[in-house]
Amino acid sequence: MAFVVKFDGKSFSLKSADGAQTYNVSPAQSQSWQAALEKQAKMQGFKSTTELLDTFVVTVPNAGDSQYKIADQFGIGPEGAQAMVEGNVQFADPDLIHTYHEGDLNPDFVTVPVQPEADKPISNKNPDGPVPSSDEPTGQTDGVKKQSAIDTLKNPSATSEQRKTAIATYLDGHSGSVEDRTKAAIELLDPNQDYGEEKVRTAKRQEILDVLVEPSKDNDAKKNVFDSLLEHNWVSKRFDDKSMDKLIGEHAKNKYNIDCDPVKWNR
Repeated sequence: MAFVVKFDGKSFSLKSADGAQTYNVSPAQSQSWQAALEKQAKMQGFKSTTELLDTFVVTVPNAGDSQYKIADQFGIGPEGAQAMVEGNVQFADPDLIHTYHEGDLNPDFVTVPVQPEADKPISNKNPDGPVPSSDEPTGQTDGVKKQSAIDTLKNPSATSEQRKTAIATYLDGHSGSVEDRTKAAIELLDPNQDYGEEKVRTAKRQEILDVLVEPSKDNDAKKNVFDSLLEHNWVSKRFDDKSMDKLIGEHAKNKYNIDCDPVKWNR
């Protein structure tokens, strides 16, 4: 099973697949890895090595590993695994990755589109493990979930399934009321967030809408959510209210056969 790359801001280390062992790497390796990961991060749409490692898990292959085996190690299904392979654009031959060896200055770094806190393999996760401390700052936890959702939405290698999971993780923390959940969704729908070119960003915002209304039992409840969004005043330098309202109204109609007030969006 693949090793997980860790970075403390100064040097790199490797964690074993079961999370039980940590292996230090030499200063020469750390220097070489920093340069290699900086280049790889930019190839994969990140601004820096730190942003890459804060957003997704990065691994190096162990004996017998392939990209598909590494995806399976982290509980990623066949569709997600294929997207992961396509997202690792640094490999000339995606079927050929090299086993890491001690002292390796230029290992094959495989990016896994799961959140860093999920870097322990699925098979080793303990559902009966310790519960997070109740005195952990709620706002900080919520902020991390929000940023994680935004980062996943922005990442070109993330699959639809992975985006929806990240969105749900954030929105489910606001399930006390429909109003709170809708306000949280507005943070993700924000037209100032750059989710890619028009067709891509539209599809991603439709995914946010789908996750938002999923708990609503019937179309009347879903319509109330869509109507609430149409009342929001979207502030953006790139888009106006009409374009966001049209996206919301059209999706309600096309996906759920819900007719929102045409005065609000079909203008």
